[in-house]
Amino acid sequence: MRGVILVQPFFGGEARTASERSLRESAAKSALSLSAAECYWRLALPAGCDRDSVWCNPVGEEGLKKMERPASMPGMLVCVAEMDILRDRNLEFCGALKGAGKKVELEMYEGVGHAFHVLQSYYDLSQNRTNDLISDVTKFITNI
Repeated sequence: MRGVILVQPFFGGEARTASERSLRESAAKSALSLSAAECYWRLALPAGCDRDSVWCNPVGEEGLKKMERPASMPGMLVCVAEMDILRDRNLEFCGALKGAGKKVELEMYEGVGHAFHVLQSYYDLSQNRTNDLISDVTKFITNI
């Protein structure tokens, strides 16, 4: 494997981030609300796990230990939507990887929310940001 591309990775945690608090039900800008995300985690997590499980929160205590290895982890592109409730989790993930010495490229798409590239009819800016996303992914693949 030469590289990893994560487009709006779906992470969570028990403590609320600023983006989760401020964008919690912003359906006008995002296809994902906080209540929907909580429902998805209840359905997806193994019995007995909460949102601080490594399955949900890779920057929690369990996940951070695993980020220290392997040192040869390939470069990563992480694509984040500014109006996504997951924005702060995505930024925290990038920071943790960089702190562990991993190569991470972060691209932020301003003015759009979760799944803007799929649900383009929701956003005036979605087509432009989708073109930006395609360009960023192409550039990353070309340069690895």
